[in-house]
Amino acid sequence: MGSFVFLWSMGSFRRTQVHGLEGRNQSCMGSFHAFSHECFLAMRRAHNPDAKFKVELPYLCRNSGFFCSLSQIDERKDGLMSLLSKVSPAATLAASAFAFLITMTSLVAAQEQGPYARLYGGLASVQGMTFNDATSADLDLDGGTGLNFGGALGYRFGSGFRTEIDLSYSEASLNGTFQENVQTFVPCGEISNSPCLDGTVDGDYEGLSAIAMAYYDFATGSQITPYVGLGIGLINADLEATTPGALNDAATIEFALLDGSDTELAYRLAAGFAYDAGSFDIMLDYSWTRSGRLALAGQGAFTTFAFDRRVNAHAFTVGARFTF
Repeated sequence: MGSFVFLWSMGSFRRTQVHGLEGRNQSCMGSFHAFSHECFLAMRRAHNPDAKFKVELPYLCRNSGFFCSLSQIDERKDGLMSLLSKVSPAATLAASAFAFLITMTSLVAAQEQGPYARLYGGLASVQGMTFNDATSADLDLDGGTGLNFGGALGYRFGSGFRTEIDLSYSEASLNGTFQENVQTFVPCGEISNSPCLDGTVDGDYEGLSAIAMAYYDFATGSQITPYVGLGIGLINADLEATTPGALNDAATIEFALLDGSDTELAYRLAAGFAYDAGSFDIMLDYSWTRSGRLALAGQGAFTTFAFDRRVNAHAFTVGARFTF
């Protein structure tokens, strides 16, 4: 198809030979920028070896005044390939790219415009966080998984771009290890009548975010539309971490190492696919949200520490989008 677009746009090429069977040499004469649509249809028929007809009618090239004669074109690839062989590969590639650009421009122009709302839910994954301070304590939290759900209100501009305000909630269970560097507690059960600290950590993460997003939808001309997006906003992260311990031979209790929340700036990257289901769109989405450094106060048995790590949260969700 790209080769035909190229021939049609060449105004300086005046004569091209189309070779058929038995040495017959038919010709297309005229200014190719004015070649008629019928001429091209005739040449394309020559590309079909299974056709059972021949073109014997002359065609008048539109807007040029030149006569375009294509008679008795045999139904074989030979003639068409002879014509296309006169076009340089670079020019054919450029024409194909131009034709693709025109097609994509048409698809973008046909995209919907207007407000929409979407709801979604799925899995959340929070990356591990490591805090090490030789003067206080070490707290290593491994990554964990949980749930993520939310909703958004947005607007499509009809040019592939859309914006939205996204509100989401995510939670995940974490675990890890804790060690004080001021005074070391022995593990529970090793020495009787002695304070002990188990050192294994159970944690919980909760995050509530409000992000202004900008997306670009890649028009494909089908029911499936891939997209990418980025955004910036705020996230409120709540982090709890506890470890079992005991004083002398008392019953084991949970020592709170972290129990607080902080609101920080956050940014998000997203990508996914939207499927046109008719009255609504089904959306498969991945997002990565990264926060600024949290400012949480940590408390050990003998020391305090300032937990100042970033949250990196991933979400894999399925949702539905409704256009107003």
